[in-house]
Amino acid sequence: MPDDYGCLPNEAYTDPAYFEQERRTVLSSTWQFAGRASAVPDPGDMLPTSVAATPVFLVRQRSGEIAAFYNVCPHRGAKVLPKPCKSAKTIICPYHTWSYNLDGTLRRRPHFDGADNHDVARDDDGVERPSLWRVRAEVFMDWVFLNLDGNAEPLSTQLQPLVDKLEGYDFANCVYGGELTFDVRTNWKLAHENFLDILHKIGIHPELQKSSPIQTNVRYEWLSDDLAISHHTVEEPFEGRGEGLPGLPGFPESMRRLGLSAHIYPNANLQLWDGQLTLFSCTPLAPDHTIETFSVYFAEEAMGEQHRAHRDAVFEMWRHLNEQDIEPLIWMQEARNIPVFNGGSFSPYWDEMIAKYVEKLKTDTRGFISSMTQAAGSERS
Repeated sequence: MPDDYGCLPNEAYTDPAYFEQERRTVLSSTWQFAGRASAVPDPGDMLPTSVAATPVFLVRQRSGEIAAFYNVCPHRGAKVLPKPCKSAKTIICPYHTWSYNLDGTLRRRPHFDGADNHDVARDDDGVERPSLWRVRAEVFMDWVFLNLDGNAEPLSTQLQPLVDKLEGYDFANCVYGGELTFDVRTNWKLAHENFLDILHKIGIHPELQKSSPIQTNVRYEWLSDDLAISHHTVEEPFEGRGEGLPGLPGFPESMRRLGLSAHIYPNANLQLWDGQLTLFSCTPLAPDHTIETFSVYFAEEAMGEQHRAHRDAVFEMWRHLNEQDIEPLIWMQEARNIPVFNGGSFSPYWDEMIAKYVEKLKTDTRGFISSMTQAAGSERS
């Protein structure tokens, strides 16, 4: 690999202008994990969340569909949904109590034309009224993904190569078991790159190296432009890695002793072992601020009381591994303020995946890196 292949300048991890460019380009043009479908099970259930540092919310429709909207009222820009809501009949902005139907259309504007003179929408009144702005949403398994610019290929198309690789495995057989969240003062790309970094388990995760030695790791294989997969062999299973839990129903027999990792471009990942499935997402909030979410799933049989200790061990395992990672993530974020560091010196074997990932980010931020580099060069000269 060329010396600068896969390297981003420090500013790509620290500069607010670069972060804004990411929000407008790569984070808006791709599918972003927004939450679980099971978190809004009934009509009128609503969940505020954030994608690409943009407030949005999910609403279960009466039809069963999940709709998503920008979390902003077209009246004065207040947040429409400050907190989760169950079984609502309407969506009511708390600032001036404008109300909307669950599909986002305006229903009522109290005192809009003067005190006690309310504007009530009727189908036949011919009045144009603002609606909530809808965001494109698709659901895969239990996961709701949003595409802000509305132009991404269907989510099912992006994930089909993974389904094919898993021999048609039916993810619907998994049951939600709980989640962990971590508030990390690092750039979202560093958090995601850390997931793609196989080599760091030797120094940071010795228990993983013992259970699944790096010698058993297979480098990431790109199945499409937006999906890559890797695996390792679990030579010494231990509690927390599915040990003692019923296997996922229908999981391919050829894969039951493997740990599989799937990268869903640009900031979501799957981890599969025989007894558990975890979706890991990195939600960017600021150049140096990321929320990591681990949503964990088991076989329905594993949800009984007799398996509680084994399920708890899975969450303890994820908590421990992520706590091991947090300090290195902070180290790497701090290093982006050291002028002599220029983005890294990659292993052509282990770091090839990260390098290709970063090169794709360079393309998808529409040349912003080149313009930054040229500007920096002009300033130095």
